[in-house]
Amino acid sequence: MKTFYVYAAIAFLSANSLPGKAQQIFNGQINVPCELKLEDNSLILTMDIDLKKLKINKDRTLTLTPILVGDEKTVEFPPVLINGKKRHKAYEKAVARGEEDTFSEVEPYAVVTPGKKANTVYYTYEVPYEKWMDRANLDMEEELCGCGKFSPELIVERLVDWASEEEYAEEEEEPAYEITPVVAYVQPKADAQKQGSEQWEAFLDFPSAKTAILPDYGNNPEELGKLRNRLNTIKNDPSLSVTLIEITGYASPDGRFDANDRLARARAQALAEYLSSNLTFPEEVYQVKWGGEDWRGLLKMVERSDISPKNQLMSIIKFTPPEKRKQQLMSWAGGVPYRIMERQFFPRLRRVVCRIEYTGSQPEGNKASNLNLAADALKAKDVERAEKYLELAEDDSPEYTNNLGVLFLLHEDYATARKMFTQAAKQGLEAARQNLELLDGLE
Repeated sequence: MKTFYVYAAIAFLSANSLPGKAQQIFNGQINVPCELKLEDNSLILTMDIDLKKLKINKDRTLTLTPILVGDEKTVEFPPVLINGKKRHKAYEKAVARGEEDTFSEVEPYAVVTPGKKANTVYYTYEVPYEKWMDRANLDMEEELCGCGKFSPELIVERLVDWASEEEYAEEEEEPAYEITPVVAYVQPKADAQKQGSEQWEAFLDFPSAKTAILPDYGNNPEELGKLRNRLNTIKNDPSLSVTLIEITGYASPDGRFDANDRLARARAQALAEYLSSNLTFPEEVYQVKWGGEDWRGLLKMVERSDISPKNQLMSIIKFTPPEKRKQQLMSWAGGVPYRIMERQFFPRLRRVVCRIEYTGSQPEGNKASNLNLAADALKAKDVERAEKYLELAEDDSPEYTNNLGVLFLLHEDYATARKMFTQAAKQGLEAARQNLELLDGLE
């Protein structure tokens, strides 16, 4: 599938609100005047989605998803589903059977079909305000389903762009003190003669409720490239013989359990088929497994985050029976923490884990490689990518402990950062000692 990125800039934020222009999207067929407004610690998005000129095939669904995009964070607003006439009848039947989540993995803001009674969708939605949103962009993701004989299509158009420096001149603040913590790298150990295994996570991006591997979609080029390179390195080593490539799929817990179980299985199968068609390992070495809804992964993300109320959310995930867990999370504190997890954590739970077993010489330690990749990400202050690699590199080395401290420091959790640096410094790591001095200057 080919992905098109089309950007059309308009002005962003005044002090408290941004009145948007009448922005045309989807080849000029949809008119979307929009406004972003800050009110009572909430960011409110308002749009009038005018569908008068829209022409959509009777068998297709167009999904419009507004996405607030910052340097390191994103917020995905609920989508609007626009069905062709025949497709909408299928949707209504699915609703009657309780299977509407087969059309959208998340609950849509509205589901309409163009016509006399549905020419305009009046959209208003608010999210908790965070400081990074001051200079965020607002994009509209427009996805046409790959229904029937059609191929899926994805377009991303910019509705709202960053403000110019002049617009912010009156609000200019003193430049913040630049924190530059010291990260630690490790030297991989020499090869060992024995049987071995390695495990990686591939954080592949999947469109909502989709299972096909799209090599050009989102972050997939990088993730698939890493998998191919590592597998090719092992395949091209004459001293190694691969005995197993085990692929396990996971899904986020939104939607119905049986649908998520199918998604996890289908995504694992899709990666196995992709690797099989791009590499020359025999088919019998591939083994597909699936873990369904990844509650364990969600628990780890909540534990490492600053979401509130963290302890209550962890308690619900740990101790509430699975059949009641999701409903309790959705009702806790008016559902606000659940919606935050849905936006920030759930996309990273839609993943696959690849484990390979081989006989012969063991390649250099994969944990060391992941720890060094985490260090690179921390230097770039890419905390999301650093968290991924640190989770894969977890061990008791002082370098790992120091880099975990750097992650907490970037999250401004200075108490935990100091604890990590102190532990690593006691093990003789100079980088940790320097980071303790940095903390002394901050506190």
